[in-house]
Amino acid sequence: MSTFFTVLRHEFCSLLFSPIAVAYLTIFVFLSALLTFTAGNFFILNEATLSYSFFRWHPLLYALLVPAIGMRSWTQEKSQGTLELLFAQPIGMSPIVLGKYAAACVLLLLGLALTFPLVATVIWLGKVDMGELISGYIGSALVAATFLGISCYFSALFRSQVIVYLLSTTLCVLSVLLGSTQLEGELVSIFPRSRLIVDFIGSLSINQYYVGFRRGLIELQSVVYFGGIICVSLLATAQHLTRRRL
Repeated sequence: MSTFFTVLRHEFCSLLFSPIAVAYLTIFVFLSALLTFTAGNFFILNEATLSYSFFRWHPLLYALLVPAIGMRSWTQEKSQGTLELLFAQPIGMSPIVLGKYAAACVLLLLGLALTFPLVATVIWLGKVDMGELISGYIGSALVAATFLGISCYFSALFRSQVIVYLLSTTLCVLSVLLGSTQLEGELVSIFPRSRLIVDFIGSLSINQYYVGFRRGLIELQSVVYFGGIICVSLLATAQHLTRRRL
């Protein structure tokens, strides 16, 4: 545990004052507010809720922005030549992987915390369902953590940050788009007699499990879905680095 907290503290301090962290926090908060009050039709809906106008956009924002945070976790160690120093330490890779991941998660949670003025605005405008609000934030954090885990795994596989970002973003965006009505319609036209295939592809969508959180529902299957992807990603990252260490 001491190794985990040491890595967490060092990595977070290094990440927090980096240009990419400042850019992430600024862009995430700005786009969240912009999409909420423009594309989200907040004032047109005339309801004191953030379910549709605010939380709706988070998966897509994370798909585009979170890989920029995750791509540096291991590629930076490779480019700076410090990965070999980590391999030389008489400790397992698991606490290091978890420490780096947790540090990036803290940054993502900080970005969510900075959206509090939006929440304060909605509370000021009308009566808010606090259960729905809390559930939405939990779901948003799980989506961000899931995309981060995927990005960290790709970061362990490749040396180039550009390649890691492109692969991670492609996979994350695809997982968001799979749940869209437009794409489902295209799949139905491609597989007109194979509804099972269409349903299976749709079941891989992040939105299918995220939408419950937006509506104030914390369902076990959704928590297992996000937690499973995170655990598999981190386990795969640790195993890959352990094999490379040997």
